[in-house]
Amino acid sequence: MVARQIVKAVAAGLLVVGLSTPAFASGTLTNKFTDYNTVDVKDTVNVMDYGMATAIGDFDDIAGVQTFVSAVRKDDGNLRVSAYYVNTTTNTKLGADIEDGGAMNDVAIDRVGSSGLVVAAVEMNDRSLKFIAYDVTTGTNGRTIDRLNDHIPSIPDLSFVSDVQIARVGSLNRGQFVTIVRRQDGTMRLDSWKVVRNNNNTVTFTWLDFVDGGLQIGDEIAMIRNTTNLWQFATVHKNSNDLMNIRVWNVDQDASGSINFLSGVVYGTSIEGFDVAFSSQRLLTARYKSDGTTVIEMWNVDPFTNQISLDASGSLSTGSSNGVQIFDMGGGDLVLLRENILGSLFQNTLSTSGSVITLDPGGDQHMFTDGFSGVDGGDGRLFYAIADADVNKLTHQLWLHQ
Repeated sequence: MVARQIVKAVAAGLLVVGLSTPAFASGTLTNKFTDYNTVDVKDTVNVMDYGMATAIGDFDDIAGVQTFVSAVRKDDGNLRVSAYYVNTTTNTKLGADIEDGGAMNDVAIDRVGSSGLVVAAVEMNDRSLKFIAYDVTTGTNGRTIDRLNDHIPSIPDLSFVSDVQIARVGSLNRGQFVTIVRRQDGTMRLDSWKVVRNNNNTVTFTWLDFVDGGLQIGDEIAMIRNTTNLWQFATVHKNSNDLMNIRVWNVDQDASGSINFLSGVVYGTSIEGFDVAFSSQRLLTARYKSDGTTVIEMWNVDPFTNQISLDASGSLSTGSSNGVQIFDMGGGDLVLLRENILGSLFQNTLSTSGSVITLDPGGDQHMFTDGFSGVDGGDGRLFYAIADADVNKLTHQLWLHQ
């Protein structure tokens, strides 16, 4: 294999990163667009506490268009939601829209309805949980974002939370989602919710069920839905012994929306942080350790027994990290997005052969960052929202894996 060549050009303050593309078995990455925003965003070196999240919408009202949504905390402490719509043939930006909100501490978002309904789960400055419903629809000049209404759950246990995560469950027309939070006593709580869009263009939120996790959570939480079994999702958290806890759950498809624990596994040592991805019955974890290694694991979730088993793994000497994201590109191809302790953002492709995951040579160091979040849009599209330390602004990028 030949190391990837990195080409950088700086013009009028724009950092453009290109890749000359010797073909790896696991594919190549090409930057399709980089869009610098004018908004300053909160600086931090801990991506998991950054308050940045992305959701993907494949809205059907425009054929051949895919919409990506990001939510960030601006430098003034207020919320900004951005929508980008992309031509799925040329992978070019067609347009964008923004909607600003009020003061908050943290945010996670997901698409939960078939009509372009996006819900932001917001940790407010007083640490209470609030939901904000947005409509991402077709406007005269493309996508527009409209804030519909807010909902503050009248549940005392959710009046002081942190590390909020959200994930849709079921088909889009069901309007159901789950949340995970860390409560004031440090333990985790899972809740099941349903949303209904009313004729007056408001949204009604209904609480369905909860699970008292009863476990002390470390300083990392992640949640991801299964892309095949839509009523199934996984949670990953670090416990007080710095071990990674993977748990698989599902939600009953009846009106109760009950949450059920299916299986779990505790794994790893000296974990500082991690990320998780779910593709079909395959669960991916990427965890970085205090010794400067990043470990990638590929897990199988049996569709009949729901038991979790390790299929492949690889230990990569990446140096110390502040945050990682892992993307499953299909087959054995993976993409690792990683920020090192100096704030440099790296992309690497990885190959899987049997039970061994290998980091491809080369890689892409394309900017300095204060935080990032990415989403897999399918068909090789990776959309990133980045707190770009080069220009001290919010940056959105689209990359294509081929």
